[in-house]
Amino acid sequence: PTTTTTVTRIADVITGAGDVNTFNSEEGVLFFEGYATNIVNTLISISDTTQPNRVQFKVSSPTQFTFYLYAGNVLKYATAANVTSTSSIHKIAMVWKLNGFYAYIDGVKYIATQQNYTFTSPLNNLDLSNNVTSLPFYGKVKQLKVFKTALSDAELISLTS
Repeated sequence: PTTTTTVTRIADVITGAGDVNTFNSEEGVLFFEGYATNIVNTLISISDTTQPNRVQFKVSSPTQFTFYLYAGNVLKYATAANVTSTSSIHKIAMVWKLNGFYAYIDGVKYIATQQNYTFTSPLNNLDLSNNVTSLPFYGKVKQLKVFKTALSDAELISLTS
């Protein structure tokens, strides 16, 4: 607390959350529970540090999340899901696995693709941004987890409900 002057609090940053042994480049789940306080252009990603290979979700508008998968610096998949408000608490799970990429929001499977892709380098970095300086996530995070294996549909419905 301050008494005579206003002091801006520095944003929290995740460092040392894992390495190539923590994350799985062939399959996995990025789970988020919380909400965005910055209405647009804020995101969370798992990448290979240099960004050519990544899975991420972005707050695209006050009522829309967009999900991305890049492999070898090529956008393999991008799609949006509409919600009532991105500033309300949501449970989101983004899943990548061999020949599949999909997302669940609040217990509902919104997006699915069977597109083929191969990451050209391993995923090893969890960021509350696109990278350290670009599009930082502003919001409230209740939970942020990474699962090393893809979960079943029943497990994902339960996790996000």
